[in-house]
Amino acid sequence: MNTRKRNSGGQAIVMVTLALFSMVGMMGLAVDLGWSSFVQKQAQAAADSAALAAAQEAVTRLGVSTNVSGFNCGSSGVGAGKIECTEAPGATALQYCGSSVNATSNLNDGCLYAKRNGFQYDAAGSRQIVSIQSGDATDTNAPPGVKRISYWVRARTIQTIPQLFSFLGGHLTGTVAANGTAAIAGSITPGSFFGMNHAGDCWSLPGAAGVNCGMDLDARSTGKGKTACPGSGGGYGQACAPAGIILSSTCNSIAAGCSQAWAGNATTGNGVETGSLVVMGTNSSTGGATPGDWHDTSGNAVAPTYSTANAQFKDPTAPNGQPPLQTSNPIPSCGLSGGALSSGSPVGPFQYYAYNTLLNGKPKPTGDPIKISGTVTFSASGTCPGVSSGGTSQGSFASYVFYGGLNVTGTMNLTSGQYVMAGVNSSLPNSSVLNVDKGTIQPGDASATSTGAMFVFTDGAYPGLGGTQAQGNSGTGQITNLPNWQSMPALYQGNLDFKNPDITMSGVVNSSVGGSGLPASMNAYTGIVWWQDRRNAMVEYNQNPALAPNCPNCTGDDGTVVGCVDRTAAGCTLSQTTAEIVTDNHVTSTSPGQTLDPGNGTLNLSGVYYQPRGAWLRLVHGTGLGSGSLQTVTGSLDLS
Repeated sequence: MNTRKRNSGGQAIVMVTLALFSMVGMMGLAVDLGWSSFVQKQAQAAADSAALAAAQEAVTRLGVSTNVSGFNCGSSGVGAGKIECTEAPGATALQYCGSSVNATSNLNDGCLYAKRNGFQYDAAGSRQIVSIQSGDATDTNAPPGVKRISYWVRARTIQTIPQLFSFLGGHLTGTVAANGTAAIAGSITPGSFFGMNHAGDCWSLPGAAGVNCGMDLDARSTGKGKTACPGSGGGYGQACAPAGIILSSTCNSIAAGCSQAWAGNATTGNGVETGSLVVMGTNSSTGGATPGDWHDTSGNAVAPTYSTANAQFKDPTAPNGQPPLQTSNPIPSCGLSGGALSSGSPVGPFQYYAYNTLLNGKPKPTGDPIKISGTVTFSASGTCPGVSSGGTSQGSFASYVFYGGLNVTGTMNLTSGQYVMAGVNSSLPNSSVLNVDKGTIQPGDASATSTGAMFVFTDGAYPGLGGTQAQGNSGTGQITNLPNWQSMPALYQGNLDFKNPDITMSGVVNSSVGGSGLPASMNAYTGIVWWQDRRNAMVEYNQNPALAPNCPNCTGDDGTVVGCVDRTAAGCTLSQTTAEIVTDNHVTSTSPGQTLDPGNGTLNLSGVYYQPRGAWLRLVHGTGLGSGSLQTVTGSLDLS
């Protein structure tokens, strides 16, 4: 019996010893896991701050005068003021802080922030490593699912940590890692308004004195048009811009260089609802008062912010040129007898023109508008009516060109792409480049929403279409596909004419967004739904000098303003007469202005509505542009 007791005691000692090993192992595991969790949080904070710092420095270097969302790695670099893309052609995809990251690069700001968060990366073979890579939306490693991205930075932090107790199990070290990604992405700011006219920019008509000079916004009530603002909690006004308003005019009263104030209604409750108001000039230049009634969603007065920083009031679409035609091949032509385009098989991306007779056995273009009746569906794979086969393939996002304007009395079903209204017959100066008489324009397939569609209002000399549009000029580029082009009347800019239309459109969607088929070359124009040619204005935007005989300062399309009737207007380097601007811009007496009056119809545009400085938009009968998802950029908005 004694022996059995001793044996039992020995077993107990063995069991206790084994239990101690297990307890120590569990304690070690708990301590090591806790330490790893602490280090992992530190690594994540360092990675996040590094990515954000490098991206923020990129924004700072781009500056307020640059279209930040339009950046791409084609203009990258590592010097002061440059933005580095490690995934640009010929560049290393991964840079390491403390070794390969250039001290002048914006990425070095990320390294410094990582160091402030505990990742030193000092010595070779250090237990801490910080790596950074960057690029734009076209790169393979771009973060997925980020909408309208133009630049991204990804930081990785790695640390090797010793194991305090787990080494008993043979694990001497452990590794902790974290990723942080930051991106610059453009966005459509819903419910915002940008009035670009400066003090000397007038609604000038040929043969008439300047009127409404310096007008950015006229919301004076005439007893009609007052409406409830969406999401305002009961607020109402002539205009609803909850995301903010920028007015580029120094005018605030009848003053030198100005024939008309920008104004709101003095009656409480009308006027304009907005979240913020920025006005060019100083408070002293306004006499200490802001005309009009500006209020927020709760009806409280909104005090203006004054600024003399001219860069803040430049055309926000610069320095990009005008949206390029989307084609990898010459756009084939499609002649329509009498200009009629009616129901039938889907029609494709062609240069559509009207003709009545033949010349040398081929259609002779008349410059008359294309007329859509019945139901016409557009498709990238569609054909030219009466022709058995389509032209050359233009891709899924293509350009549809209409010479002489477009009249819609039926239903126009859109697919994704550009719809270019290429001017009106110069012998009919008051003709409309887009006329919708009880017609319907709407998405015809899913791509018209997932990728979007863009209307371009222009003339026959839009970049990519051809020559000077003087009658008898054979033109160059895409235009040469039209037979007997020398017989086409000169095509000038036109205005818009609506009678009870139903129009629903969504602007183009950045190629980085899932489901979008937009070409990457169009990402700088993300959101644009309607674009009016910059030359369709009473100021001189920079353009091809061959198209502007009265503009010696013109060098090319870059979104800058070079000429005005009044050179004192900010941004003008050339003083021109009204007649000179009319000649250079191919405008008619009314074309710089667009008057939208849907009557009993609907006008639902979502995206960015763009007109150049020196153009104007007049809304009547309480017209609404979209349902709170539109950004309006124009010279002047008239709601009076």
